[in-house]
Amino acid sequence: MVRVEQAFGFQIVRMARLLRVHFTRFAEREGVDITQEQWLILNKLAQNPGVSQLSLADSLIHDKPNITRILAGLEQKKLIRRRTDADDRRVMRVSLTTSGEKLHTHFSKLVAAERDRVHAGLNAADFQHLMHIVETLEKNILGSFQKT
Repeated sequence: MVRVEQAFGFQIVRMARLLRVHFTRFAEREGVDITQEQWLILNKLAQNPGVSQLSLADSLIHDKPNITRILAGLEQKKLIRRRTDADDRRVMRVSLTTSGEKLHTHFSKLVAAERDRVHAGLNAADFQHLMHIVETLEKNILGSFQKT
């Protein structure tokens, strides 16, 4: 019998929670009022301005109600704007506001420095190996969805 502490899935969940807590404390320390989920969305929008709300949800593996809630919070903070697509009124396009762009530019530098600190002692080969493992697990899991 495998002890829970030795289970790979448990370690992934534990690390995800630890990273979320760390991000929250880091953002608070830097005086930035943003959650980890909101930050991931800002990053996606910085890379893909005007992406559809559905595509954004799919790329982050979020359900529609959850992504709508997160976007509403970002909209309330005036960091994003949602607009109906000109060609298809059923599609909602999402982009950063000027304030969102400024926050992204400023906080990205701080996040990069903090990431370097957290990654101390690890090299490129370590991350390549980790990514290989994670991508293989994801592929195997997603493949099992298609069988059901």
